[in-house]
Amino acid sequence: MTVKMSPAFSIYLDLVRLASAGVVLLSHYPTTVSQAAITNRFNFAYDAVIVFFVLSGYVISYAVDTKEDNGVVYSVNRIARILPVAAVAVVLSLLLMMWGSQTSPAMYPDVSQLQLPFYYVARTLSFTNEFWWDDIRPFMNGPYWSLAFEVWCYVIYGLVVFTRGPWRVAFVSLALLVTGPKQWLMLPIWFAGVAAYRYRDRFSPSRGLLWLLCLGPVALFAGIQLNNPRDWSYPLVGMQIERVLGHGLDSAANFGWGYVLAALMSVHLIAVRQLCRTTTLDTEGRAGTLVRQLASYTFSLYILHYPLTLFWRAQLEPAQESWDPALRALIYAGILIPVFVLGQLVERRRKAFRQAVRRVLTLAQRLTAPRAQ
Repeated sequence: MTVKMSPAFSIYLDLVRLASAGVVLLSHYPTTVSQAAITNRFNFAYDAVIVFFVLSGYVISYAVDTKEDNGVVYSVNRIARILPVAAVAVVLSLLLMMWGSQTSPAMYPDVSQLQLPFYYVARTLSFTNEFWWDDIRPFMNGPYWSLAFEVWCYVIYGLVVFTRGPWRVAFVSLALLVTGPKQWLMLPIWFAGVAAYRYRDRFSPSRGLLWLLCLGPVALFAGIQLNNPRDWSYPLVGMQIERVLGHGLDSAANFGWGYVLAALMSVHLIAVRQLCRTTTLDTEGRAGTLVRQLASYTFSLYILHYPLTLFWRAQLEPAQESWDPALRALIYAGILIPVFVLGQLVERRRKAFRQAVRRVLTLAQRLTAPRAQ
């Protein structure tokens, strides 16, 4: 029997989302020299993306188990959640590149994309920008790479869950064939979150062991990452796969560490969930409400912050990069205010987007249905 997610665990997931989005933002635009030294030494932004992947697999598995009981509902919810924010991100990135490249061309080495804008918009909004050996970052929006992988994880998971028999084999095989090796390598990371959800109640350890399983992965993460060079798994695993394939793996190249971190995160989630079942934390107070509200902007923050950062740096930074706190604060305001405004427009209108997607799907079904003679 499916049990509704406890409020304490739901708040915890929101906190993890917030922390991960904050890590990515600070990694791409550190506030101090000492913080920049840390972000240059350790690839915590990649770690945050892996955490996002595991959370995504977990939460979507929960949604399918509790309320998305057919492929249509599943598809409508995924499209309404992803496509509006992605469209805003791609269009905004295009406009900011057109403007920012005039002021500071050095900040936009991929300015050649402006010569074929419709091609790059189409490739990124169809989420085909990471197929096989492609690595298209739309208009210098670096973090967009992970969205392409995640969307196809949604597609493949939906095919696994909502198709049967030979059709399942055929459709999943076709999706894997179309997406290519990089998607194959990233898929287990997302499915680690699915496994964490599926095996959430397979054992009932003592409370002491639960705390060990909760804190142990955190300690192992710190022990591994802080004692190894940046992207340490690449020469051990990723580079070897690249030699076999004869091609670079781009953002999937560090998947070896990604697998380790995904496994640690999955164990951590299983333990935290069981601990939260006996927690009497007040999640309906001001603190809980604030966390939920802030977490609702994490997707917008993640996918919009990078083009905004580049643009404001192009407009406001002097010839030599400045660590002036006032300048950094101003650029952060130029990032967070648009994220809040655009988040209000897209993140908080999911119901309207779902209704629009349903109408489009219904119309398409009517137009393609065979007519009675």
